[in-house]
Amino acid sequence: MNFTILQNPSRLRFAIRVQPRSSRNRVAGAVEGVLRLQVSAPPVEGAANQAVVALLAELLGVRLHRVRLVSGDRARRKIVEIETPDPPGLAEKVAQTIGKAASGRGRLG
Repeated sequence: MNFTILQNPSRLRFAIRVQPRSSRNRVAGAVEGVLRLQVSAPPVEGAANQAVVALLAELLGVRLHRVRLVSGDRARRKIVEIETPDPPGLAEKVAQTIGKAASGRGRLG
């Protein structure tokens, strides 16, 4: 599975593709370097964006305020940035989350 994560000393940055109004919140895998997420919230008044941030924070075990959307506020394709003291460790956690999604265990809610 091809997935690109950019790291610097205090942050991770990666692309996501969001499917709003899904039946549940979950990671749906990765395609062409982009993490695919499904959220149940509609794309109205930032609800889907908030659901994406909450889903990533919970799945990766980071605080909500450390996850932010860098671009794509009104698009399905977005760039996410996560502050962390351990970028390599968090990158590994992202890879594990994608692996769980591929085996059908990436669901939440």
